Amino acid sequence: MNRGFSLVEFLVALVILTLVGIALFNSIVYFIHRNLIDTLDFHMPDAAKNLIIYPNKLDTCDSGDACQAFDSDCPSSIYCKKSCNASDTCIVCYTNPNNGRKIYYSFNSSLIESSPNSRTYRVTLCWKYGGQNNTLTVPITITNSTGG
Repeated sequence: MNRGFSLVEFLVALVILTLVGIALFNSIVYFIHRNLIDTLDFHMPDAAKNLIIYPNKLDTCDSGDACQAFDSDCPSSIYCKKSCNASDTCIVCYTNPNNGRKIYYSFNSSLIESSPNSRTYRVTLCWKYGGQNNTLTVPITITNSTGG
């Protein structure tokens, strides 16, 4: 009695293992993609807080779509050639503490209240990645500095 595998049995086993491997690989890619999107959503408020450091950006980026800064120089929230701190770009960055990489958010703002001591803006941030995007609108108050 022959106890070895025939070539047909080996090929059937190889096809089954290949299909299982493809399904496992697709699941891993999906969960990595989902984790990145959750990270982009989670850090939007943190990126908005970074705008307090650059209050001139809030006056410069006061019109248009919140996602308007994404273009050929800045195609997504994980890769962008634009400067995060330049006052003429509607991009704000957040450095992910988990891996040290920058996350780029496009934004627009509108002044909703102004007083002698502060200015309050409605800021809409946008992330873009993998053909998807999402926005978040938050209020940001900038305290006017008084020279003395």
